[in-house]
Amino acid sequence: MAKDGTAAYLYFGEPAPSVFKFDGTSVVALPPIPIDIKKESSLHTVVTEWKGQVVLSYDLSNLAAVGDRNKTRNITKVVVFDGKAWSSLSEGIQESPGPDGARSILFTVNDELHIMYSDYSTDGQPKSNSEISFRYRVKKWTGKKWKRVGKESGAVYLVQRAEFLDEDGVITTSIIERAPIGAYRQMVLTWKDGKFSNLGGIVRSLPNLWSYNSLVRPGAVIHLNPASLSQ
Repeated sequence: MAKDGTAAYLYFGEPAPSVFKFDGTSVVALPPIPIDIKKESSLHTVVTEWKGQVVLSYDLSNLAAVGDRNKTRNITKVVVFDGKAWSSLSEGIQESPGPDGARSILFTVNDELHIMYSDYSTDGQPKSNSEISFRYRVKKWTGKKWKRVGKESGAVYLVQRAEFLDEDGVITTSIIERAPIGAYRQMVLTWKDGKFSNLGGIVRSLPNLWSYNSLVRPGAVIHLNPASLSQ
């Protein structure tokens, strides 16, 4: 859900990405976002507000068309609603989409629209669905195209649904990565001013990836007001 000061917006990701507007009195469906539901399904829908417009990020899976999860490609899309119609800002986001694409996040820095997304360029396409890893990258919308900002993250393993904390353009999320000597570990990843880094040490060690795999969420990073802890 996102708010623009006058209304709240609620989205649903499947079978097609849909957005509803609540103005405090009634709920109104915004125009549909066209996808071919016989060949595509939408996943991981994220909605935000940017310059008074509703912006939607979602992944399209071609599983229905290819019929083989090992051959699926989840392509990240972005559309903007100007109050009358949706327009696409999708071209040029991912260099190399992969299977079971991870959830993206839209955010703003100095009123510029950014997206953090999963990409498979560095490590290549995974050979097994039991061990899918990718790299997070960030791009910003220049008004004409998506432009890379900074470097990519280290290798991150797929989980069912990543949760992101956005604090004025500083993004924090919980991830699973391979430990230096065997096994895996849960860490907290942060992005700020074009740089990815781990926040603090190991949250917990995992003996194998299957024990956590894509069926489980790694949890959310939240920021508590210290004053609330004493209440």
